[in-house]
Formats: sequence, C-alpha cells, structure tokens
Amino acid sequence: MNNKITFLFAGQGSQYYQMGRELYLQLPVFKAHVDWLDHHVQAQAGFSVVQLLYAPDARRGARFDRLRYTHPALFIIQYALARTLMDAGIRPQCVLGLSLGECVALSVAGVVCPEQMLTALLQQSRVLERDCPAGGMLAVLRGPEFFAAQPALFSGSELAAVSTPQLICVAATSAVLDSVGRRLKQQQIACERLPLLQPFHSSHLDPLQGRLLQIFAQCRFAPARMAVVSSMQMGLVSQVDPAMLWQIKRAPICFWQTLQHLPVDPEMIFIDVGPGGTLTNFIKHSATAHAHNRLYSILSPAGRCLQNYLNCIRECSNVNNAVVQSVA
Repeated sequence: MNNKITFLFAGQGSQYYQMGRELYLQLPVFKAHVDWLDHHVQAQAGFSVVQLLYAPDARRGARFDRLRYTHPALFIIQYALARTLMDAGIRPQCVLGLSLGECVALSVAGVVCPEQMLTALLQQSRVLERDCPAGGMLAVLRGPEFFAAQPALFSGSELAAVSTPQLICVAATSAVLDSVGRRLKQQQIACERLPLLQPFHSSHLDPLQGRLLQIFAQCRFAPARMAVVSSMQMGLVSQVDPAMLWQIKRAPICFWQTLQHLPVDPEMIFIDVGPGGTLTNFIKHSATAHAHNRLYSILSPAGRCLQNYLNCIRECSNVNNAVVQSVA
C-alpha cells in the first residue's frame, strides 16, 4: 500500500449544518468516533454537537457561526473522519492543517490528545465570543500583491490568509468589513463574507493573548507520530507549545506559501478530511506541481459522502472487498 499520504484539515468558515451526516448514519466506525468526542463536549459544555448538527430543522444553508458550536463541531467531524480512514488502513505520512485544522492535525498526529484539545477549544471559544471585537473575515478573489498595492481599498483591514495565488482573506471589525466589501463590489471585485463573527488572524486578538496562552498551557504535548506541516509556520513543525497554539489563531494563514515549501513528490496522495473539500480545491487552483498529485475529498454539502469515502478507500489502500462491502 502506498503510505505517501497527506491528510488535509480545514479551519473556521468551512462549517455547515448536517456536515458528515451521511457517514454518521451509514458508517458505524465514524459514528463511534463522533459519539465518543460528543460525550466529552456534553460533559464539558453541556450541549451535544450531534444534536446541534443533525437537528431536523438545521438546514444545510442556514448560517452556522456561533464559535462555541463551530469550534467543537469542526474538530469532531474532521478528527472522526481521519480516525475512520486510519482504522480502514489509510495511514498518513503527513498531516497539514489550516487555522483550526492545525489543532485537529496535532491531535491526529498524537501531539495533544483529542479530549484535551477539545477542552482547550471550548475554553478558547468562550473567551473569543465574550471578549473579541465583533468582526469577521472576507474572502477576496485577488492575490496578496493586490492587497499590498491597494491600501485605500482595504483600509482598516489586515491580510489574514493567502489561500491561492488569486484568493486571499482579510480580517477586520464588522463596520470595516462592510466598508471594504462595498468598495470591492463597486470595482466589481468578487468577495464573500465568511460565516465568522470574530476577526481571526489579526491584531484584534492581541489583547486576549495572555488568557489564551493560559488555556493552552493546560495541554500536555507528546512527540508527533507523523510529520506535521503548519500553514502558519509554512513548513514542518519542530516544536509544539502553548505559544504555537496561540499563533495558530493569531498569525496569518499561509496555505499557498506552505505548498511552495513542500517537497514535490508525484507519489504523494492528498486526502481532504475537511467539510467541503476546500483545501483540495485550493491545491487545484494554486498552479503548483502539487496540483498534479492525486487529490481526494470526502465530505461535501452536495452529498455522495459515503461513495466518496469508499472510492478513496478502494483507490488508496489494499482493503479487501469484504471490508468495503461491509460498509456499503
């Protein structure tokens, strides 16, 4: 079996109601991983992510942006899918996360146990919801050079992410984002507000640094069991500590730049375990040699998640037909 596999983990803004529902209902091992982590959330925070995500009136297209819910939901769904793939014999050589996805990647790599990471994320979400200025992030269909060359157009905002050569995100308070969005649309520049209520990856988080570091200091760190690549550090992670977990939320996301630093290996397979295949789409539109690697995404708002999962298993491993048929 080819063990040159990289798992990709997405961050805030990729969430939606009903994500993972098809696998939850039809794939017992995935359900077991989700339920195990959901019990931990119930004990820590008093609500069920499963009941929230899969409620009959929770429409897929409805706005889903409360951090206390989206933080654990994104962690649970991605961690559960990664563990389900690993249980089926798809074991990554490397994990690569983006923003919150870096926290999932660290847990999958064994650096921080998932219960501790979930506890930290729940505590972090309470601090951010209570004390962070109201704001968000705006995806803009332009490259970082355009942002640097147009200070008046982006006045008051900060470059928060570079996803592809022609897709950036800016962060700001709500009023500033509204103004930036109007100016961009007046110039017919495509942009879209992400489902977020906080200006992540910007200086607006700086007053919260001390409290967030205290939260992350409660985590115990172990050596990674596989290579961990950070979209914040733009390369392999050599040391994980509370300061790094703080920077994951504060520093700009450099996903495209990170791809440039990864060694090109035509045998590497990228599997996106995020809710919507966002990161494989970023790779496809990054005009790098990695865009020619085999790319798989499993979860999608459009459905066919179980079929995507089975296709990935069939093509990436030597799992026998009996195992595949047992979940079909």
